[in-house]
Amino acid sequence: DNFLRDYYIMNHLKQLRRSPQRGIPTPERLERNGPLTTIILQAGSSRVLYDLLPVVSFRGWPAVAQGWLTANHFWDGKITEEEAISGFYLLPCCSPLGGRPDREWRLAFSRSEVQLKKCIPFPMAQAFQAAKAVLSRILARPRTGLSLYHLRTLLFWACDRLPAAYLSCPEADTPGRLLLGLLDDLAHCILGKNCPNYFLPQCNMLEHLSDSQALLVARKLAHVRSDPSEHLRAALDQARQAGQLKKELTASTNGHGSPGHHPANGIISPSEDKLAQRLQQLVTENPGKSISVFLNPDDVSRPHFRIDDKFY
Repeated sequence: DNFLRDYYIMNHLKQLRRSPQRGIPTPERLERNGPLTTIILQAGSSRVLYDLLPVVSFRGWPAVAQGWLTANHFWDGKITEEEAISGFYLLPCCSPLGGRPDREWRLAFSRSEVQLKKCIPFPMAQAFQAAKAVLSRILARPRTGLSLYHLRTLLFWACDRLPAAYLSCPEADTPGRLLLGLLDDLAHCILGKNCPNYFLPQCNMLEHLSDSQALLVARKLAHVRSDPSEHLRAALDQARQAGQLKKELTASTNGHGSPGHHPANGIISPSEDKLAQRLQQLVTENPGKSISVFLNPDDVSRPHFRIDDKFY
């Protein structure tokens, strides 16, 4: 599977580099990160980062996860069962504890997660975004054994466990209370080294954590939990600074050409700017949806975008 992945991706990147066309994103950087291939595409003055992972797509629902369908969930009555179980994937990933990369695959339920996210009450969605911000440094370090997926899993479990009226409470301090709850849930999972997969509760996603890893992350989390508002302010300040830097770089690029990428005449074409604006528009108009670019091997003359299960 690694050979096929590398061949597919590299073949099309070489084709894009060999025959660059106006309005078509050009690959700027490519890295291997475990089973992922990280690629940075440049479109005019904008850059877009994608994590590419080859998958085997299935319709229906796996037998091993049938028990999930019989339980009560927060999304009951908000979306149909057909929407919730529209399909699943097999990923070329093995268990972190003595797995066999050449033989093992992992079940993924990304399609279902996209649908479930639409049903999350707004205060809880705010709390989740705040938790992502204050935990970004912890979740971004692979050696901690944690990732954003663990936090998202706890989000789904909390929505199942807590009353809908509490999750949707219009009081101003509701997101703050829910944020503290998510941090406490995460601390409980880390110290117990137990985080059941939302779709496969029999699968513990933290069984690979060592005692030393768990204690290290628990200390860092306790530091955040002691004053989450201060960490949230720091994260917002960092985001503002990044936004200001982006504006300055964009202004500089519009005047002098893109750093590391110079069009033949030194001017960014209207089609490239139009594509960059289109990318930004898709992100803005489709909050909470899965958005990705599709490189069609039979037609690389124009970009293709996927929003959930629809292509444009």
